Amino acid sequence: DPTRFETTTVDEAPSKEHIHIGCVARLAQEKGIDLLIEAVANIPDVSLSIVGMGREKESLQRLIRKHNLSGSVTLEARKGNMGAYYKSCDIFVLPSRQHDPYGLVAAEAMMLGIPVIVTDACGIAMQLAHAQDALVAQKNSVSSLQDSISVLVNDVPYRQKVAQAGQQ
Repeated sequence: DPTRFETTTVDEAPSKEHIHIGCVARLAQEKGIDLLIEAVANIPDVSLSIVGMGREKESLQRLIRKHNLSGSVTLEARKGNMGAYYKSCDIFVLPSRQHDPYGLVAAEAMMLGIPVIVTDACGIAMQLAHAQDALVAQKNSVSSLQDSISVLVNDVPYRQKVAQAGQQ
């Protein structure tokens, strides 16, 4: 139901010189959050916010510090208004490394017009047309995630086209 994501306040549009990448996932090995952190480490002018809880929190925080990403990568347990969170994202990524039955968070982001990257381990990937309504990256591949993110970061018209097609 899209109305559950309606926001009561209008958030200031993020600067397009700085891209906000979002992810909502349990902080567990199979969700591939570490791969996503590695993927954004060498992409300039992006921030990554990860919403989730789980047993990998400490190791992910160490990885963030290892890559000196404390200023651009955040881990948050919860968000009060998920609609506002999704709408703050320029790109949404679900980097699952093992079978993820569906990936509802990716569908929610798409419904709100956010361009999405999922891996081929996500069940939703079978319902998507790669490079048309979403980008489908190879599971367990930092370089595949990084390439997909870079394409959307560097090509604003294409990013908008993917977002519109995904929303449909």
